[in-house]
Amino acid sequence: MNNQAMHRDIKPPRTIKNPGHILCSALLVLLLGTLPVLAESACFEGEEGTKLMVEGGGNTSLGQPYRLKVDWYPDSREAEAVDALLVFAEPKHTLMLAHFLVDPHEKDSAFVDSMSPEMITIIEARGESHILGEFEKGLSNSTGFSIEKLINGQLSPLIGETRVPVGSFSIGFLFTDQENSGYKVCCSCLDGCKECETCVGIPPAATCGCPGCDLDCRDE
Repeated sequence: MNNQAMHRDIKPPRTIKNPGHILCSALLVLLLGTLPVLAESACFEGEEGTKLMVEGGGNTSLGQPYRLKVDWYPDSREAEAVDALLVFAEPKHTLMLAHFLVDPHEKDSAFVDSMSPEMITIIEARGESHILGEFEKGLSNSTGFSIEKLINGQLSPLIGETRVPVGSFSIGFLFTDQENSGYKVCCSCLDGCKECETCVGIPPAATCGCPGCDLDCRDE
């Protein structure tokens, strides 16, 4: 799949829950400068497969500004079929973000809303999501995240419990269609390090420690 073409088609996500918690773009620019950057092109340059990039950072205290960034680059029929990505804060499994990749059906909207997510976004073209919000439940006791995918009204794990420094992290996953090839995970920290490993666990999960990019597969 041509990722460059996808970037040209990307439109800003529409936030349809808690719109009052979205802060001004000036604050977003200031916050961007304090986060590690693990660009999809730099992390998996020249490699084929579906790519998932997750970045987060900010104040994890209750009601304080926190930025969450989710980039999804599908490169298979299964990945293209994903209707939404649900990001949970762990270990309490609190649904922080429901990110629809297509305009949701009424049943999907009702199902996701019944799970009481902190925020819901819809993106008109599959690709990037940049969310800056004040999460009412806070992230101060969180040790990482997990992600589930919604396909035709059914939820299934995409990323298992992945441990990261919630105050500032950047991690990416690369999935290929090659049998028994596992998946590649890359970790980046504010000190400029970047570390990548090939893992085999199902569902995919990892530990990304900062500083120094202490990366471990959490293979069961």
